[in-house]
Amino acid sequence: MIALDSNATGKSRLKLTLDAVVHKDLSIVGLCEQVALDRAQWRKKIHVVDPK
Repeated sequence: MIALDSNATGKSRLKLTLDAVVHKDLSIVGLCEQVALDRAQWRKKIHVVDPK
């Protein structure tokens, strides 16, 4: 019989890197990487109006 170690890690998904998250968000919004490099333009493009 094999004893299971209580500190053993499971085979879960790896966490996404920041780069992967940014690329995914840019593709959802439909922006290119050049827009993400210009902070002022990026903020204007991703701004969402509060529905209140």
